[in-house]
Amino acid sequence: QGRVELPVTTQQRGWLALPRVRLSTRYPLGLFEAWSYPQPDLRCLVYPQPEPFPLPPPGAAASGSRHGDSGQEDFAGLRQRQPADSPRHVAWKAVARNAPHQPLLVKQFAGGSQEERWLDWSALPATSLDERGISILTGWVLAADGAALRYGLRLPGLTLDPDCGDDHRRRCLEALALASLP
Repeated sequence: QGRVELPVTTQQRGWLALPRVRLSTRYPLGLFEAWSYPQPDLRCLVYPQPEPFPLPPPGAAASGSRHGDSGQEDFAGLRQRQPADSPRHVAWKAVARNAPHQPLLVKQFAGGSQEERWLDWSALPATSLDERGISILTGWVLAADGAALRYGLRLPGLTLDPDCGDDHRRRCLEALALASLP
């Protein structure tokens, strides 16, 4: 028994069936070759290619609500700034202390509230309502997950409520991989 990884290229998202493969051996003496063409009944889900695009800014219409009952008052640390971060969260004292070519740092807060973001198909630029829009939404899902935000996903005909974590990211990426364009 052995484990073999078969790289398969694809140009489209969704389910991909493993194509017929050629297995061969010259064992034990290398004089003869034995071969076969098995057709394994395997498939994998191809996620969309993420396009780096700044997260939509939090706002009354886009962000939904706050989860919890208090404001962001408990300082939890610093992290590298992302394009969607508010300028008022930049840690200017830390920026002034660091060398001039260091990345900007933003303050992270913990406590009773966590912002919810909606990653919405209707919030995409009008020129991106095709496969590029799916790629932008994929980039948003990965960026929101990387920032540990609670986020929900709205696609035509499907809504995934705000949540966070590996399972939620997987559900969102699966929904994007299988989404049919309007």
